[in-house]
Amino acid sequence: MTVYLATYFRLPPFIVPCDQLFLDILLPWQANNGNVYITMLNERLRQAATNKSGVLVDIAAIEQLSANPNNFFDCNHLSAEGNRIVAERFFETLSGIARGQ
Repeated sequence: MTVYLATYFRLPPFIVPCDQLFLDILLPWQANNGNVYITMLNERLRQAATNKSGVLVDIAAIEQLSANPNNFFDCNHLSAEGNRIVAERFFETLSGIARGQ
């Protein structure tokens, strides 16, 4: 059985709606603080994939994902477009495995 491990996407570096927060928005400095944690978590995920012979699907490496506010439904969830981008990365990874890459 092959284990696939995905990294977390980074929070957007611009103001986005976020019902969970006091002001109902995520401010850039809040995203920066959250991204410090996400970066550390992703490093652990990358190490785990390497140490346990898993296949890494590096969602965090998709720069176009956090660059466009249309990729986010709110501060914690991807929009349909954001999910499409992530699905493409999974497809590329799975296709590469199937081709023996």
